[in-house]
Amino acid sequence: MSPALMRLCDALYRIADGEAAPPPSKRQIMPWGCFEFRASWLLNHFNHGDPLIAITIELRVPRKLSLLQAMHALGLSDRQKDVCLLLAECLPHEEIARRVGIRRTTVVDHIDKIYVKLGVRDRASLLSVLLAERRSQPRKGGKQPLATRLNNGGTSREDTWPA
Repeated sequence: MSPALMRLCDALYRIADGEAAPPPSKRQIMPWGCFEFRASWLLNHFNHGDPLIAITIELRVPRKLSLLQAMHALGLSDRQKDVCLLLAECLPHEEIARRVGIRRTTVVDHIDKIYVKLGVRDRASLLSVLLAERRSQPRKGGKQPLATRLNNGGTSREDTWPA
């Protein structure tokens, strides 16, 4: 077991023993996001021999990266992605034009095409579509999200911690 994982489990045991201990969590920050590891008891197993510990891993992806991944999956052109990202920042058309280096009328044209392509009418519904698309995408390598695979009865070695 890795040292970081051992520290999570140790903190959980110390808390259970009534000692002051840091919360059993660890945050690992990387350029593409942040992993949050949290330890907790599997309560239904607590009174049946040795207690079991669950480690929850959550990936938090920066909003801009999530939006870019969704735009790519939805087939937006590079210029439409540029305009779309700035729309997501709630910038006015004039500021989008200045930042992208095009005229305001061209920005409006790009926005109209984006809205038609994605079947939306305003910025709020555009963001909803983009964020929903990101959540529905399979993991890298074409794999389904872990929860989906487990709900369908599948497991794999990568889903478990090494012994």
